[in-house]
Amino acid sequence: MNFPRRAQRAFANLLIAVIIIFSILNFATRLPLFQRKLCQLPAGSGLNDVIHTVDYIANGSILGEDELVYAHSLLQVLLGKKESGGFEIIKGDNGELGYANFYPILTTNTEEYVLRLTRLRDYESSRGSQLIFINAIDLLDRDNSSFPADLPVNDQNAISDAMLYYLQSYGIDYLDSRAVLKQSSLPPEQYRYNTDIYWTVESSFEVFTALVEKLADEYDLDLDRDSFYVNPDNYKRSVFPQSYVGFLGQRAGIPFSGMDDFTFIEPDFQTQFTLEYLCDNKEYTTTGDFKEALINHSYWDNGNYYASYLGGQTPWKKITNELSQTGPRFLFLCDSFAMPIISFLAPMASEIHVICPAADQSFDLEQYVREHDFDFVFVEYYPGNITEQGFHFLKR
Repeated sequence: MNFPRRAQRAFANLLIAVIIIFSILNFATRLPLFQRKLCQLPAGSGLNDVIHTVDYIANGSILGEDELVYAHSLLQVLLGKKESGGFEIIKGDNGELGYANFYPILTTNTEEYVLRLTRLRDYESSRGSQLIFINAIDLLDRDNSSFPADLPVNDQNAISDAMLYYLQSYGIDYLDSRAVLKQSSLPPEQYRYNTDIYWTVESSFEVFTALVEKLADEYDLDLDRDSFYVNPDNYKRSVFPQSYVGFLGQRAGIPFSGMDDFTFIEPDFQTQFTLEYLCDNKEYTTTGDFKEALINHSYWDNGNYYASYLGGQTPWKKITNELSQTGPRFLFLCDSFAMPIISFLAPMASEIHVICPAADQSFDLEQYVREHDFDFVFVEYYPGNITEQGFHFLKR
């Protein structure tokens, strides 16, 4: 009778000792970061600011975090589970990952966001510009999903459906990427990455092609009279097999998520650009051809190939096409889904300005559009990003 109790007490003491040692090591390795971040707090910062900073570092920097994620991921696989993180992430029979949601309720204020776009459309229309909304695909493809019926998959297509309904009601033109991909020759398993929320670069090329065709057919803006830029044969493709792990895969761990093939697409023709962009409140400039100016190769070091297109989501960018001063001028209000599309569109424009409202809540979009003239304004969002952060402009 006493042996089990002694064993339990010994195990409990051992566990407590391990936790204490782990906590001390974790704190010791993060101490320089704590000191640096605390020194960077502005003068007059209160106790709440200090607590928030310490909590952020403590929860965001855990010793051995990668190893713990990998071990948990492997355990889920060995147990034959289709969920990870307490149903944060679920897995379909074909390997695609998605978010779980036991209570799928439409909570975004889509009509209000469309009203703000209406005000932007009316202002741009008075200056001879047009506005088109582009919706990116959701993680769940209702027609081709392989998620088991007993998994609570988060279906955000309802957000897209509501957004497009109100856009149509208020007379704003849109391009539904879901319909574009279903009408394309791309197989459904190549619409998105299994391990990420993003559509594939191949999907973004299909949407880019559809947008160019829409501008020609409906707005008499023929950017590609000879169908040169939309011809896939005029682009180089570099395939990186089993090399890409997106956001969902990083959260769930590679044993659970697996890895994706990644196809990098770039023009196989002459290009020359200047890219200006803001990042961490600093302005940078790069020049060169497509691969030199529009691709941030620092993301390749950790396999984050998708974010290499234009360096992902930053508050502001401006692309100047050095080979065309007479092309149209575009403005994109968007999230990171649009970056490959913008990259492919750049050779046909003279300038493309890119603003990601969610990346900087202080950016004054209203003043910016007053100071610049554009031929077209494109607004693109993934349904999960149709939120107040993405539409914090032209409020009434």
